[in-house]
Amino acid sequence: MKKLTLSKYLTTALKWLTPFALLEILICVLHFSGIAEATLFALINIANFICLLLPGGYYLTMFFVFKKKCESATPVDGVIANWEAGFFRYTGAVILKVDDKEYSTSAYFSNEEAKEMVGKTVSYAIISDTLFIYEVKENKE
Repeated sequence: MKKLTLSKYLTTALKWLTPFALLEILICVLHFSGIAEATLFALINIANFICLLLPGGYYLTMFFVFKKKCESATPVDGVIANWEAGFFRYTGAVILKVDDKEYSTSAYFSNEEAKEMVGKTVSYAIISDTLFIYEVKENKE
């Protein structure tokens, strides 16, 4: 069975960690070639860690956490009720209601993807109060 949430966590982690690694290489080249002074090197390095490594590390960590937990969960079907914008621009999460309680994914969808998923049937599990989507099913009309 496909695991949409796992693939989204891994893809999102790579989207954050790839620029982090490239920027670190550039910073090191500039520093060791003598172009950038030590103070500028330190400031850019700190900003790089905060802005790129922390989000990337979060999504990579969640990938491994959910990878273990999703194997034992039994997915059920449900319908996406709504979506919400994420903290970062153009990101969004989807919301599913179960017994009058709302569960949402992390904001690893684009706003357009999240909007399009509203009303679609998904195979899901609730893991640690987080909506984990296995797959999006085709609605038969």
